[in-house]
Amino acid sequence: MNRRQSSAAALFSFASLMAMQVHAEAVQFGSRGLNIPNPEGFEPLTPVSPRYIQAAQAYLPATNRLVEAYAAPADAKALAQGQAATLSRYFQLQAPRKAEGVVVSAAEFADASKEVEGGLEQTLKNSQPLATQLTEQGNAEVKRLTENDPKIALSSIGYLGAFRREPWGLFFTIKSGLTAEGGTNQMMVCGGALVLVNYQLLFMYSYSQYRDESDRRWVEQATSAWADAVRAANPDDPKVAATASSGWGHGVLRTALIGAIIGGLVGLIGSLLRKRSS
Repeated sequence: MNRRQSSAAALFSFASLMAMQVHAEAVQFGSRGLNIPNPEGFEPLTPVSPRYIQAAQAYLPATNRLVEAYAAPADAKALAQGQAATLSRYFQLQAPRKAEGVVVSAAEFADASKEVEGGLEQTLKNSQPLATQLTEQGNAEVKRLTENDPKIALSSIGYLGAFRREPWGLFFTIKSGLTAEGGTNQMMVCGGALVLVNYQLLFMYSYSQYRDESDRRWVEQATSAWADAVRAANPDDPKVAATASSGWGHGVLRTALIGAIIGGLVGLIGSLLRKRSS
C-alpha cells in the first residue's frame, strides 16, 4: 500500500468511527454508563421489536445479558411492522452479568487474556452439549410466546481462530450450521470480541450468513471497527482505573471467556427468529 492509499484508508477509518459516534446511545451496565455507537449502517432493535430481544435473550446462558441487537434499516423496519426480515447480517452486544459495573484493571485483563486464549478452541470443541441445552431452552420460550416451536438447532460448530489481539481485547471467529422447523438450513459465521471498554468488560459480535470467505472477512472487519468505535467513544479514564477491583481473578475471566464463546455461538440463532418474535 502506498502513502496515498494509506492516507485514504486512514481517512476512511476515521470517517467511519465518526459516523458511528454520531449515533452513540447511553447504555447502563450496573452502576456504570457507556456511550455505545450503533454499528455503521445498522439500527438498534429494542425500540422497534422488543419481543425479538426477549426471544433472543431466551437462548443465551444465564451468565449473559443481551444488551442490544442491531439490524439493517430494512430489516428493522420489517420487524417493527411485524413482517419477515432477511437478517442476513446483524450485530449483538452482550455483557457478562457478574462483571456489570465492575471496574477491571487493564493489567489484569491483559494478563488473563493471554492465558485464556488457549482455551478458546477447546471451549468451542466442548460446546455442543451446552449449545443444545440452550437452543432447547430458547425454543421452549419462543413456543410459549408464539405457540409455535421453531425447532432451532446448531451443528458442525467450528472455531476459525483469533483474528486480532490487543491489550484490551481478544477477537475470534466461529461458525455453525443452523437448522429450524420447515427444513431451513444455513451456515452462519460470527466475529466475536471480548473487550475492555473504559475498564468495563463487554462481548461484541457481528453475524453473517456464511456463503464464502468474504462473509468471514466481513464479520471480522465489522466487529473490529465497531469495537474501535466503542472504545473511541469511551476513552480510558484514569480516575476510573484507580477504582479497579483488585484480584478480580483469572477464574472469573475464564468464566467470562466461556460466556463470550457461548454467547456468540448461540447468538447465531438470531437470523431464524425473524418471523416469530416481532
